[in-house]
Amino acid sequence: MTLILLYKNEKEVDALVSTIADRFRDTWIYGKSEIELNAEIRVAYVPEEFNDVTLLTELTESNSDIETPGVRVFRGDELDSFKRKAQVEEALKKALEEDTFQVYYQPIWNAEKNRMESAEALIRLTDPELGFISPEEFIPIAEQSGLITEIGLYVFEKVCQFITKERTRALGLRYIEVNLSVFQLLVGNTLEHFLEIMKRYGVTSDQINLEITETGSLATSNTMISAINEMQEWGFKFSLDDYGTGYSNLSYIMSMDFLNIKSDKGLLWDADTRESSSIMLTDTIKTIRRLGMNVIQEGVETKEQLDLVVGAGANLIQGYYFSKPLPEEAFYDYMIEFIKKSIINR
Repeated sequence: MTLILLYKNEKEVDALVSTIADRFRDTWIYGKSEIELNAEIRVAYVPEEFNDVTLLTELTESNSDIETPGVRVFRGDELDSFKRKAQVEEALKKALEEDTFQVYYQPIWNAEKNRMESAEALIRLTDPELGFISPEEFIPIAEQSGLITEIGLYVFEKVCQFITKERTRALGLRYIEVNLSVFQLLVGNTLEHFLEIMKRYGVTSDQINLEITETGSLATSNTMISAINEMQEWGFKFSLDDYGTGYSNLSYIMSMDFLNIKSDKGLLWDADTRESSSIMLTDTIKTIRRLGMNVIQEGVETKEQLDLVVGAGANLIQGYYFSKPLPEEAFYDYMIEFIKKSIINR
């Protein structure tokens, strides 16, 4: 609900905010039940604090996960997060319109064959005004705003272009890992768009592996499961990202027929200092491998970490130990050097 107060001074506004807050701190009666409601109250002065329609819309329409009990009042500097979200959303729209996203590639090493098996495509954004914006910040905003569908198709097309280049084919990569938001799976025409793009560039489904992250209740959504099954019927294979972060379980990964399970880097990094994390990590890797699935261990940065996960059975390795994500030209240069060194060391 939005209240617009005309020509009110600060004391009058504060009094109204206090009245509303006090009411929400009390219980509400519904029939014979007493209900306690959490509330957010956002107080902004226009045009002193918000002089842009887009920012004002974000302030009034943005939904929050109200997990903290009671009433929270946001004002002044506390409203900066809403401004930032609106600015990032505008940057995403502009990047789509002007084709200024970049797709980086991080190689994935096959420990059994001692060669680079594949690479993960990772989107990057540097805005002229906001500078570099981390995917960890803009992906959730893209999902909330609905822009994730357009961004996902953008990356998919860039990857198809990359796959068809002679320089890429010469590298001998089996496939490219492409992140797929579960929200894209809930959009009915994602598969049709993918097939159309692949046909246009002459790419086959075995050249792409779709990487999804299990997200709470969406994991058991019939719509999502049906979408995955339909894409698998067309030859797509899937990786499960961030395994070990909370939602995933063995029965789920077995039922979904994943090609790769990506072991979360957080557990690996904890294993450097906590024996319990090391035991859990190695046992998880061994179990998944015995079930016949590949394990991609992400976040490998040191020789000690590499030895730990390879010793446990992880057959695919991704991380700064080999390379950070690289823009296309730098990726080609890295791969050529890696191939040369591999030939010399044979």
